[in-house]
Order: sequence, then C-alpha cells, then structure tokens
Amino acid sequence: MVTVSDFESRAVTLGSSTVVESMQRKLYLKEAAAFKDVSRFMSDFSLIKFYTQADDFFSFFQELTAEGVDIRDLDAADSYAEFGQDLAVLERILENYRDILAGNGLTDMLFAPEEYELNSAYIESFDGFYLELEGYLTQFEI
Repeated sequence: MVTVSDFESRAVTLGSSTVVESMQRKLYLKEAAAFKDVSRFMSDFSLIKFYTQADDFFSFFQELTAEGVDIRDLDAADSYAEFGQDLAVLERILENYRDILAGNGLTDMLFAPEEYELNSAYIESFDGFYLELEGYLTQFEI
C-alpha cells in the first residue's frame, strides 16, 4: 500500500530541476517581490512579516496552477475586473519567482502542472490501482 502523496512524489518528476526547499522558497519569493508596486499588498516588507504572508501568496499561485488558470485570465473575468492592478503585481511576482528559481537550477511544486513528466517505469511497476478519495480534486490531480 502506498499513500497518494508518496505515489505522486515518485510518479511525477519535474525534469532536471531540483525542487526548492521550504525555507528557500520563501526567501526567493521575497526577492521576487522586491519591487515598488508590492506595497499595494504590504507596507511592512520585513523578513518576518513577509515570511508569515508568503504562504498566502503560494496558496493563491498553487490554486491557479492546479486548476490550469492563467493569472491574466482573472483580469478578464467580471468578478476580478476591479483587481486589475493587483493581479498585474501578482503576475510579476510569479514571473520573477520562476526566473529566480530557473537561474538557480530550481523549480517549485506549484509549477508541476506545467512542467511535470510522468515516471512511466514507476507507474507500470504496479499491477493496478485502487483509490479511495475524499475531498476535492484539482484539474491537475484529475
């Protein structure tokens, strides 16, 4: 018996890049957000304050990528029309973050829906699958 998390970690690879570690990812995100317009979201850009808010950014980005939604598509949706400038800032943070990671030979699991490769040998090592799922599956998980 294998947990879904363990199966996913072995069945899905992200190419030759190494997945960024938890602490590092927050430091890289802070670096990615180091431009003037970020003050729209936070006035205190200290490391401790940013560290506590980083998970909110990651959750937002993770939800978008897992559902296959481009951040630019939100700007076109009526319910997000008033947040155009905020979305542009978030898009820039995400692009900067991806560039910083790539420059360091790293990636983040939040980019898995866009960058993943299946480990066919691992998947084919099973005779079959029986899954008991609870909760909501994202478009990527489906």
